[in-house]
Amino acid sequence: MIRINEGRDFGAFQDGWLNLKAKDLLTCCKQLILLNDSVYPIINLAASSWPRFLHGDPEAVVGITDSYENGYHLQSYALHLPQSVIDSGWWDRYWRDYPGWGGMRRSIRSGEIGLSQLILQHGIPLKALHSVAKLRSKLSSETLQQQLESICSKRCSDWILKELISSGTSSINNFSPTHRWAIPLILDGCPFIKRQLLENNEERYLDPLLITCGEESFVNPDELADYLKPPILYLFG
Repeated sequence: MIRINEGRDFGAFQDGWLNLKAKDLLTCCKQLILLNDSVYPIINLAASSWPRFLHGDPEAVVGITDSYENGYHLQSYALHLPQSVIDSGWWDRYWRDYPGWGGMRRSIRSGEIGLSQLILQHGIPLKALHSVAKLRSKLSSETLQQQLESICSKRCSDWILKELISSGTSSINNFSPTHRWAIPLILDGCPFIKRQLLENNEERYLDPLLITCGEESFVNPDELADYLKPPILYLFG
């Protein structure tokens, strides 16, 4: 399907769903995966949680990560829907009634957060493969320290741990784990890195390349030039 790039990820999901319905291509669909392009996949996906995500769960909606920011939800860059959801009337009505393009706030409020809340209202569990609550406790674990020291110098690993633990003064309601905790997420088996961290990182979170470019299973630095979209710079003279 070729479409105008409007409406962010949920606008594209909406157009995709309605197009499949109009062409009657969903009658034998047993699983549906929604992905957007806001993430960079690591090299060794087979060693990450990606196979578990693809397998899904017939009783739950599966996501890679969850978040409590502005309300509990699965982060929508990767969602795996079981047949019990995609065959339901409320799922189809959601996409027919979705308001479409209204800026990033609407996409998050009515899309990412609104959809998760709707799924919960219909008694379907949400399953995050890398739960933010469990990830929080990992920040102070010896396991994370050992993982970092196997990749970085002790000086660097100590500094990274110090920066990560400093986030313990903030509630998990206040941030996105895929941005604030990208490094422990990768070491926990997350298959993706947020592109925003690699392209501009305006909030100055820990750069995941501190650990990934030296590891062949994570990032190939030679392909970044073709993959990433740098911020626009206005050069004069």
